[in-house]
Amino acid sequence: MKKIISLLALFCLLAGLVGATRAATPEVSVAPSLNQGKKWRVAYIESGPYTNYAGTFYYLLKGLEARGWVKGVERVPFTWGQVDTREMWNYISAQREFSTYIEFIPDGYYSLKSIPGKESEVLKRFSEKKDADLMIVMGTVAGKLMASDDNQSKAMVFSTSNAVKSGIVKTLNSSGRPKVWAHLDPVRYKQQLQVFSDIFHFKKMGVVYEDSPNGKAFAAVDDIEAVAKEKRFEIVRKLVPGAKNAEDQDRYFKDLLQAHTELASEVDGFYYAISPAPGLRPEHIYPVLKPFYDKQIPVFSQLGDEEVSRGALLSLARADFTGMGQFGAVQMAKLLNGASADALPQVYSDTPTIALNFHVAKQIGYKPPFEILLVSDKVFLMVESVPVAPSVPSTTPVAKKK
Repeated sequence: MKKIISLLALFCLLAGLVGATRAATPEVSVAPSLNQGKKWRVAYIESGPYTNYAGTFYYLLKGLEARGWVKGVERVPFTWGQVDTREMWNYISAQREFSTYIEFIPDGYYSLKSIPGKESEVLKRFSEKKDADLMIVMGTVAGKLMASDDNQSKAMVFSTSNAVKSGIVKTLNSSGRPKVWAHLDPVRYKQQLQVFSDIFHFKKMGVVYEDSPNGKAFAAVDDIEAVAKEKRFEIVRKLVPGAKNAEDQDRYFKDLLQAHTELASEVDGFYYAISPAPGLRPEHIYPVLKPFYDKQIPVFSQLGDEEVSRGALLSLARADFTGMGQFGAVQMAKLLNGASADALPQVYSDTPTIALNFHVAKQIGYKPPFEILLVSDKVFLMVESVPVAPSVPSTTPVAKKK
């Protein structure tokens, strides 16, 4: 288990080195400023409701507050784990005193999942009206849309599966586009897969994804194949088309459940990598994973501790989005102050810890060793429970299930 701890530390170091290899660029101020005497106009576009979008957005505001761009972020309606960002946007766009320097455009909020088929209208607005100086973009689908050359506003893209492979930016070290910037974490998925393999030593790992460029990018298929070769396990795949809209979610759930039922008879580990854009309702996560638990097969969530709380066995967690928010706020301030997006660093990685669901662990007969508890930042005692800090067990730790 010491190998697990060392592996987590190593990946953080490597991510830092990737960010440090880019050439030095002229320093641009992060101090608050106005746009020729007027407030900067900022819009928001997301792929659809998702906890990571809400968390990233809130802590981005906290980062801006730390640098004097906004104030009173503690009053923004945000609760850890929420998926809604609309209420947050409504609040900050209505409060004139929230910022002396930024206008959060009241009608500049779009959640693409709620307006299917109208994506082109969103792009057309910002291409023709040119009424936003910068847009905050969440998710791969929204990122690909707003990274279009037609978009006349600067775009900051967060929470994508892989912004390079999705075509949002050109490389890790430079977006290659003066108006487009995206956050990148190049070691995240390899890190997850290596930790998962080192804990359970499975011979066959299952994965389900949509057979499309976006589906493959989100599921990190390239990283899965690379780690499978390194760790010498077999990949067993099932292809399931994502939900086209809310009305298609029931069909998606049934198809996904069928794929999982079939995989449960073929694998001894499962990597759950379902896009939140066409994904399931939160209450569907545990039922759709139950075929694996019925056969005592561990499930690793790609997305993180939110899905562990809903029924995945484990994942790599982040304590919160503080670091990401501070990093993003610095880049946003520089963009508003005139920096070219292709000259700004894009790589940032949180220090990873493990999220674990004890209820699921008990169900599949897995007894986490003490070393796993040491690196577990979030432990859930039951499905949909509130995380509690791990403590030293009152009984002697039991070796993990072979």
